Amino acid sequence: MMLSCWFLLLLFTGAAHGAFMVIKRPKGNSRPPKVPAAVGPPRPDAGSGLGEDPLMDLGFGVADPQWPDPCSYEALAGALQLKTSEKFQMFRPVKNISAPVLIYLEVVLYAILDVSCVNEHMVWSPEDHCGINKISLPTELLWRPDITIEELTEKGSSPPSPYMVAYSDGLVELVSDHIITSSCKMHVYKFPFDSQSCNLTFKSAIYSVEELNLVVVLDSEKVSAWTREKMRTQYEWLFVDITIRNDTVTSFERNQDIIVYTITMKRRSVLYIVNFLLPVVFFLILDLASFLMSDTGGEKLGFKITILLAVTVMQLLLNDILPSSSNRIPLIAVYCIGIFSLMLLSLMQSILVVYLINKDSPEPEADALQTSAVKSEYSLTGDLDNKTDVASELDTPPQ
Repeated sequence: MMLSCWFLLLLFTGAAHGAFMVIKRPKGNSRPPKVPAAVGPPRPDAGSGLGEDPLMDLGFGVADPQWPDPCSYEALAGALQLKTSEKFQMFRPVKNISAPVLIYLEVVLYAILDVSCVNEHMVWSPEDHCGINKISLPTELLWRPDITIEELTEKGSSPPSPYMVAYSDGLVELVSDHIITSSCKMHVYKFPFDSQSCNLTFKSAIYSVEELNLVVVLDSEKVSAWTREKMRTQYEWLFVDITIRNDTVTSFERNQDIIVYTITMKRRSVLYIVNFLLPVVFFLILDLASFLMSDTGGEKLGFKITILLAVTVMQLLLNDILPSSSNRIPLIAVYCIGIFSLMLLSLMQSILVVYLINKDSPEPEADALQTSAVKSEYSLTGDLDNKTDVASELDTPPQ
């Protein structure tokens, strides 16, 4: 069965294992000198020591007159060489190729996926840039992990986030809104009093565990509490909790890190009780009350047949409600079949009683002939009596 879910997707975050660039300033200065960020190639006459222009001392280029103040995002982007270097887009953001990239995932059942990772190339000292500790960048400028969901069958048409946030410690955060449809095996044996558990398995499409590690940021209790707070519309389902499991699996002859979020939900059974279970019980009560009706005539049989057809319609509705993927017959189906069988036996009993009553009574044709003979005899006897009375009156002498 397909289960449509909303998710608050997570951060892909990381902590830097080493600084990519540290800009020092001369001792005694309370703030860095007003020098622009580098744009072009390094100056031939740049010294090796740190002087008044630390950006050019580190080889980031000459000053650009359009950025007179280093306390700007433009100066920071120039110092990080975001416009001239392709290493931010093409390769994993690590200095040592044997070191894995840490990807931190947080899932909240609602609407957003937030992914965070560590980019060792995106590290700077906020003190050298007037306290700037984060910067917003277009998503196409930096490398992004290829995190996928194994159970995903359909993805919504929501537009991707055009920007990501890079922090001074190397943390890069990307937040995206997603409406996804995932596959989930349903167990409806106790329908409508059932609980369902669906998994969301996050993994990389191509990277092995030596290249990319998935890390859980929040534990199950915090994620469950956050989801209960954020979730407003639950329709038929009531959220119970989320459990998180981090594991390593073998896929295509390579080990990969996975994070499995198990979402447990409970079905709201009140509507099914009111709209389905109680009406079937009422039909059974009406069928039992029909025993108070007279067995003569066809009213009782017609009443029972009508109730039996009503229960048949309820069974058709149940067939539309229940998923066809269940391996066991649901208890509610056994309940309907049992009531239908009792009403069928009641109808057969009424038919048998009517049959026995008609069998013990005289034949209809014999009754009609007997009635006709009695009427003829009565008519003939009446005529003879009238004639006798007339003759007696004629023979009697007048007084």
